[in-house]
Amino acid sequence: MDNILKNVASLSRQVDSSKDTNELCHHACQTIIDGLQLDDNVIYLRNADNRFMQFVAHGNKHCENTGVLSPLSLSEGEGVVGAAAQTASNLIISDTSQTQNYIVDDQQRLSEIAVPIRYQGQVIGVIDSEHPEAHFFKQEHEWFMESVSAIIAPRIAAFIDKKHHNLSAGQSVQLSTSDEEHHVENLPRQHIQKKEFLNQMDTIIKNFHQSDRWDTQFLKDCLLLETTNHSILTKIDVLRQEVSEVVDEMAQHSKTQLWARLLNQRYLLEKKSQLQLADEFNMAFSTFRRHQSLAKNHLVAQLWLREECRQTKHR
Repeated sequence: MDNILKNVASLSRQVDSSKDTNELCHHACQTIIDGLQLDDNVIYLRNADNRFMQFVAHGNKHCENTGVLSPLSLSEGEGVVGAAAQTASNLIISDTSQTQNYIVDDQQRLSEIAVPIRYQGQVIGVIDSEHPEAHFFKQEHEWFMESVSAIIAPRIAAFIDKKHHNLSAGQSVQLSTSDEEHHVENLPRQHIQKKEFLNQMDTIIKNFHQSDRWDTQFLKDCLLLETTNHSILTKIDVLRQEVSEVVDEMAQHSKTQLWARLLNQRYLLEKKSQLQLADEFNMAFSTFRRHQSLAKNHLVAQLWLREECRQTKHR
């Protein structure tokens, strides 16, 4: 049990340092292999064609060059993985020889478990493992994989969002640094849209004390941070003050006091791990994750109301 908790805690620390989806999913796969002593684990991600493609693997399917040897692609409802994606629920198959929906990949195995990776109500991937013994997977395997899924889901979604943003940005004409500054200054100021604001603020809260990970263009465009001093460092200080003010206000109300404490200990004042805080708050891990998400969403929504008010005044 201690070894399992150590592996989940290690993954929690690796999430923020992962540079891309590939690195993150490799960490997740390795965590499952080490924590549950398995020989096989594959992570599927939903692709642009709305199919679930094998993205990384450990075991026979692992390939140094491509990540996955002959990657399998499944539609929703196809195979055990597709069924888990379609129903957005965990599936444990005790005997695949008795299951018509089972798809043989690299070799036939008698047990399979598939756990969806869910983010904001959408299945964005599936964690899948197989074992040669029938009736092998138990509830503890399911809970462990579900914890891994909950940890990596928001970060995968953020990487996907960033990739789409970069692709759109890459279509514009590249300017030199001096030309770009002149060009931006002379364009009519565009107000930040709500979706972009929420996504950017989510990243900022997660990296509250690592401002080098913040988007400087967002800081320039955010009316909430408008001051007479236009330096980025000043805007960073102003944003931290705004966030702290909202959390302080949350602490004054009984319905949001718990969320304020959680935000302070997880992001603002300290950087405690999710497992440690779940234990301190006497919550199941999934319950803690839900409160963490609700707390962040409430904080960001309050900050958006302030930004929206500024935008209204500038119209």
